Amino acid sequence: MTRIRSTLGHTRRTFIAGAALALMIGACSANPSDSSVAGRGQSSAPSSVHLSAQNGATVASSEKISVDLASRMPIFSEEIPEKDQQRWVMPTDIYTGRVLGKLASDAEIVGTVQCMRESGYPDYPLHIKLFQPEDAVMPWGASNNIFTEEIAAKYGYRMDGNGDYVEGVTLPDPATMPPEFDQTWKRCTMEAARRVRPHEVAQIEKEKAEGLPETEAEIQAAAEKAQQSIGSKLNRLGSDPTLPQLLDAAARWRECMAPLGIPDLPERPWRNASRRMPESLQIRWQWETSGQPSADEIAVATHDAACRRSSGWFDALYEAEWAVREEFVNTHRDELAPIVEEQRAQAKAALEVLAAYEGQ
Repeated sequence: MTRIRSTLGHTRRTFIAGAALALMIGACSANPSDSSVAGRGQSSAPSSVHLSAQNGATVASSEKISVDLASRMPIFSEEIPEKDQQRWVMPTDIYTGRVLGKLASDAEIVGTVQCMRESGYPDYPLHIKLFQPEDAVMPWGASNNIFTEEIAAKYGYRMDGNGDYVEGVTLPDPATMPPEFDQTWKRCTMEAARRVRPHEVAQIEKEKAEGLPETEAEIQAAAEKAQQSIGSKLNRLGSDPTLPQLLDAAARWRECMAPLGIPDLPERPWRNASRRMPESLQIRWQWETSGQPSADEIAVATHDAACRRSSGWFDALYEAEWAVREEFVNTHRDELAPIVEEQRAQAKAALEVLAAYEGQ
């Protein structure tokens, strides 16, 4: 068996749809250190799973997932949820993956670990913690990054760094591995995608087998078809930025922000934890989405959050976004229903993958 020499730092997850796109364009040759898709091994592992609670993981090492599968199953309710501005809850959350969360993605990663270990790489590491709470700033599948007075005081304009990754555990560098390592990893990731998302992968492979559009007319027709899909419509949802209540709140916000003297202050508040932040601030703090904010960043962020509150921006934006999304859900319930069924199936498959894994 080949022992792994782990040399790379932690990787960041990418959204599952990105993995699907990678499959569609034949990008399975991606480096394992870039992967958010995981693979499966044989189903011979015991149904009880012992997960390590290293570095603050929420699952104790003696816990058996199989005993607790029912409570781990997300509740997929298609009822309009109660409003919660602090967590930026929206009527579309169930359709955009916020209820499913990272369960499917994590299961694919776990499946890759199992498959790789059974394929001659017994030291292939599990570098993520399972069943972590929702990210405070960038919840999986949420319609917006969250920014509140509390978040500003704690994280500035950065992600919460809640520790989804096990500290000190790194993924292997393919450059240090035998030539067959890459092919094994590709096989494992593909098998995992099929195991957790069989219908999605089958559709992608079908489209791939039929060939990509070549002529200008074919490309245009494919683009128009994609634009008409319910998923595309859902992803394009957003409130009208010219609504009077938003324009008025933005103007009051700018007045409140004036004492900070930001030379490139935009016309309206920017999306938190994103590169939409004024460039002058990014340069001033050598800003990245992760890492510890400086005292100066915290000071600006808390002032900003207070201005968004006093100007009415938080309330105006939330109500405008809610109205658009509630109307969309009520109008397209029948078209949206299959999305929920697919996510429910993925959640069930993901829990089965986790129950078939026995880790260290």
